[in-house]
Amino acid sequence: MHGESSAREACVDALAAAGTEPAAIPQYEAFDSAAGYDAVTRLISNAVRFSAIFAASDGVALGALAALHDRGFLVPDEVSVVGFGDEAFAPFLRPALTTVRQDFARIGEVAVSMILTALEGERTPDSFTAEPECVIRESTARVADE
Repeated sequence: MHGESSAREACVDALAAAGTEPAAIPQYEAFDSAAGYDAVTRLISNAVRFSAIFAASDGVALGALAALHDRGFLVPDEVSVVGFGDEAFAPFLRPALTTVRQDFARIGEVAVSMILTALEGERTPDSFTAEPECVIRESTARVADE
């Protein structure tokens, strides 16, 4: 999928700009808890060393948290976990999930406005940028010095 490849490349580029690189970027079929659980289980089984997980959705992060818990990893002491979407359940997980919040209502408003403008025969902007917000909760911590 083109979108998945672009997101993957953007993630790798952002990490490189920060002076690091991903240990692994597992592929999964769905953005749900079972996919997150399976992906983290495979990483641990393959002895991949990692200190943080950035999940494609809060649901995936929920599965990642469960897999880490089941294998005795302490979050955030040993592994930080960040989700995406700021789902209603995110603050009620233990530890409460750090996540990236997107203003999906605003994105929807702009998309509908652009569609209506285009249907009226007027030119629409080529792009729109929505600024995400990082909501820091309990599932992340600074990496300890080794």
